[in-house]
Amino acid sequence: MKSRYLVLFTIILCALFIPSVNSTDFDLNVDYMPYEGDTNTPIVMFVTTSNPFSGTKPWYLYVFWDSIAIKDGVADVKISDTKYEHRWRFTFYPPKDRAGKGSHTIQVWVYDHEGTIGTHKIFYNIKGIVPRLEWWEALPQEFIDKITGPRGPAGPVGRTGATGEAGPQGAPGETGDSITGPVGPQGEPGSGEQGPVGPQGEPGEDGIDGESAPVGLFYIVGGLSVISIIGVILLFSQRS
Repeated sequence: MKSRYLVLFTIILCALFIPSVNSTDFDLNVDYMPYEGDTNTPIVMFVTTSNPFSGTKPWYLYVFWDSIAIKDGVADVKISDTKYEHRWRFTFYPPKDRAGKGSHTIQVWVYDHEGTIGTHKIFYNIKGIVPRLEWWEALPQEFIDKITGPRGPAGPVGRTGATGEAGPQGAPGETGDSITGPVGPQGEPGSGEQGPVGPQGEPGEDGIDGESAPVGLFYIVGGLSVISIIGVILLFSQRS
């Protein structure tokens, strides 16, 4: 009887002190779109913790696609020097060497600053294998011409679209400083030589001689002058 109690007590102690490998101290919320697609379909993923808005130190994200790491230690969102939001948003493509048709396992791990881990597992289905653009660009041009065929005729020209609204007028520019430039240097005087003297003109024609006054007219004028002088003398003598 005592041995049974001893065995039961030992089992309880083992259950208390042996940790479970599947246990976590916080939960993860993982949303992603789409749930399936081709090998070149981008996958958008959102990851948050159970309490994303309370953190004083960064937490780190790891993502594995079929045990291949595609995100390695990505820190969460830093709000300030002492505040972090435990959330992540990113886009990725299926790895080239693990993108076969069918179901694939995606594991999401988050480590807090104390080393505690939270995990979440999801699945993604690849419906078809479609080469990516860089694969097509690496093909020889001769091979591309064979598999694509000749180029078809050009289509008709589309209608002209409506004229868009005029944009807002920009603010007027600042008035520039009007500075008068310095006066230029005075030009040097010309050095041209004086021209030769022009030829002398021909002499003009002689003027018409005037007619001589008659001799009797001189005597008359002289007599009148003498009479006037005598009259003036007599007039002054009578007054005196």
